[in-house]
Amino acid sequence: MRGRCLKYVEQLAHRWKHGQLLRGWKIGATPTPDEVIQCSIGMYCMERVGVSHDLKGEVSAFLAQNPPPFAAKDYLGWDPALGPPRRFGHRDENGPISVYRALSNALIYTFYAERVGLRLGCSYKDVFEHVDAFRPWCGPEDLSSQLYGDQCYLVTHVVFTLNNWGELMLDPNLCPHEYCFARNHLAHQIASR
Repeated sequence: MRGRCLKYVEQLAHRWKHGQLLRGWKIGATPTPDEVIQCSIGMYCMERVGVSHDLKGEVSAFLAQNPPPFAAKDYLGWDPALGPPRRFGHRDENGPISVYRALSNALIYTFYAERVGLRLGCSYKDVFEHVDAFRPWCGPEDLSSQLYGDQCYLVTHVVFTLNNWGELMLDPNLCPHEYCFARNHLAHQIASR
């Protein structure tokens, strides 16, 4: 089963690579922050399944400009150097996003970027330091359903980025807040689906 899954993942990586070679990783002469993020995610996926590519040199050269073309706020919608994200102060293509979603996105983007040797104006560690500001996690009765869902997404992505998307086992003592949240609220999550 694992071999079959890897074969399909490798085919998807080749398809993505072929699309990038045809279209390019950026639409205009200068990439947008989102294009840099999406390219770093694609590079990570290709490298995980052993698909070679020539994108890293071009993206690295773009990011190595002095001054840097973008700051952390351009990539993440907030600046980790100034503190955690603020309530509904950030936007994506669908409008305002919650602080939970802003922090989740930042963890994910910096995780992928660092794994391929890129820096999005800050490090994964710079972003992760703000997770503690949201602990202990709230229960479903303490937040609106939208905020609770976004918080659940954040909790899972704290764990996913720490265990390399399920590759590593984490000791529950390393993430006691996330462990207790999952243990206490998993039944609610299953029942609400």
